[in-house]
Order: sequence, then structure tokens, then C-alpha cells
Amino acid sequence: MGERKRGQADGQRGEAPSTSVAVAILYIARVVTSLMIIGGLGLAIWMYVWSRQVIATYPVEPDNDVTRGFFIGVAGGLGIAGLSVVALVGLSRGRRWGGIVDVFQWVVIWLPFSFGLQQFSADAFAISTTVSLAGALVGVLAFIAAPRGRLAKGRPGVRLGPET
Repeated sequence: MGERKRGQADGQRGEAPSTSVAVAILYIARVVTSLMIIGGLGLAIWMYVWSRQVIATYPVEPDNDVTRGFFIGVAGGLGIAGLSVVALVGLSRGRRWGGIVDVFQWVVIWLPFSFGLQQFSADAFAISTTVSLAGALVGVLAFIAAPRGRLAKGRPGVRLGPET
């Protein structure tokens, strides 16, 4: 009587509120981020191939006005792939900053995604906003689900679990 279990309020850090839900959220965030790596690299390759086709069929030597958009597309695809790799490393290690980088990449990609979809759909703005908000929500949930603080494994004098 009078005993209580030690938990988050008593200074024990590193445990997520609901372990199975947190693991599922972090798994989903890693899958989405992996798809962003594939999408970013796919965009870079697509823009490069498309630029080669345009340059080959251009009647005169193309200047920077013709090639600038393709360069921006390739650089944007590689940038998103790079941000996704950084986010995936953080998420794979269970670090909270992986979720923050994930949210940042969705914020960065939202407007270019909208412009890119305009040639395919009249609802490009709504589609890009919905997809980007869903991706950012996954990043926020991954930030919340990741354990707080660093887990002190194997350090003498540090208690890792509740007292028995």
C-alpha cells in the first residue's frame, strides 16, 4: 500500500506512450519516407531524360532559358531524395528529429508538387495540398511516437526499467 509504479512523470525517459502504436507509426513513416527517396530519384531521372529529348529535337542550340527548368527539376528531385535520406536515418534510429525533417520535406515539396501536377490535372492544388498535409501529418505523428531523450543502454548506475 502506498507504492506506485514509476513512469514518465517520475523522470523515466525513452518510452513511448503506447509501444505498438508508436512502432506502427514509425514503420509507416519509414515506408513513406522510402517512397519519397524513390520519388525524388525518379523525378531527377525523368527530368534528365526529358531534357535530353527536348535538346535533341530543338531546332537550334538551346540556351539557358530552355534548360533552366530541367536543371531545377533535377536539383529538386535530388534535394528531396537527400532530405528523405536524412529523415529516414533519423526515423530508423528512433530519433525525434527524423519526424521534423519529414515534415520539413513535405512543406518544401508542396508548391513545386502543385506546379508539376498542373499539366496533368485541373485539381493540382487540391491534390498536392491533400498529399502534402497527409505526409506532414505522418511526420508529426512520427515525431510524437519517437522516444524522448536518449536511451542510456549499458551505462552503469542508470536504471532502464521499473523497479521490481
